[in-house]
Amino acid sequence: YNRAIVFILGGDGPETLEEREKLLLSRLENFAGSRKGIYADLGISQAFSSKEQFRKAYHESLEALKVNDSVPAAGEEAEGNRESWVTYYKDLAGTSQTAGYNLVAETEIREAVDACDSARASRAVNEFLNGLRAEGAALTEQKYCLYRFLLAILSVPADAGIAVNDIFPQEEGDIFQRLEQLYDRKSIFNFYDKQVIRPVMEGLKKFRKSSTEMVMEKIEELVVQSAGDLTLSECADRLGYHPSYIWRVMKSTRDITFSDYVAEQKLELGKQLLKDTNLSVSDIAEKLSYSNAQNFIRVFKKHMDITPGKYRQMYRDKKDPQREEEKEKNIQN
Repeated sequence: YNRAIVFILGGDGPETLEEREKLLLSRLENFAGSRKGIYADLGISQAFSSKEQFRKAYHESLEALKVNDSVPAAGEEAEGNRESWVTYYKDLAGTSQTAGYNLVAETEIREAVDACDSARASRAVNEFLNGLRAEGAALTEQKYCLYRFLLAILSVPADAGIAVNDIFPQEEGDIFQRLEQLYDRKSIFNFYDKQVIRPVMEGLKKFRKSSTEMVMEKIEELVVQSAGDLTLSECADRLGYHPSYIWRVMKSTRDITFSDYVAEQKLELGKQLLKDTNLSVSDIAEKLSYSNAQNFIRVFKKHMDITPGKYRQMYRDKKDPQREEEKEKNIQN
């Protein structure tokens, strides 16, 4: 990767790791020795306890490898005939302590903010700040980590296409300047939790709600235009979305599936046609893309507890009081 071969060595302790490092170097030297002018340099990172720290280990090993490239060789060694070199990052770092940026906490905060889960986000902030304090890093290193964590949060609305200025009013001042003025843990936690994460989540919810409502309006228009003769796949294709997205939009905005929604709209349109036109039940069934009139009657009766014909008659009786009165007299007689 990146013109370097990456190896991951594991072991139960420092001794085991050291033995495996030596074995790896020996095998690489044997391999390289069979080819003229080839040598193997190793850059070895510090030992880490979890695979989540692989990125840091990789960068440390690469940094150690760069030292080998920067050391000038003399004489024939410059032509590539020198011996292999091994450089340990811990030798470069010496006794200085640097802040280890918590990539796990960064991933967690991004996922929590994207899911608009405030409780999960608060836990991620706590984990991040606790880890930063445990590192005992210098103030400048802490600031770097704090800014990077802030950028991780802001990247979520940015990825969604929401401008930062739309979330944070300009009159409140630059958000990075506000972070710059904070030093104690409690203030920093409240800054992330209340001044950054909450507004970002509110912006995401508002954006997503407006987007889904807009899509839902398009779905409703298509269903009406097609008189219910529309499948989920056809609807998604005509709107340019994936069927699963249409399904999620309908569940989140109307808590209904696409097929049930279409059935409801066809029923409403059928009721309207029964009331406002003189079309026969068969013609209405055909207009609504039912396979036959009996299917329309069956569905209508299932939901309305009355047949389409009786529904039309009841509506017209209520609309014409005189007709209803004559009907009652005939019943009495």
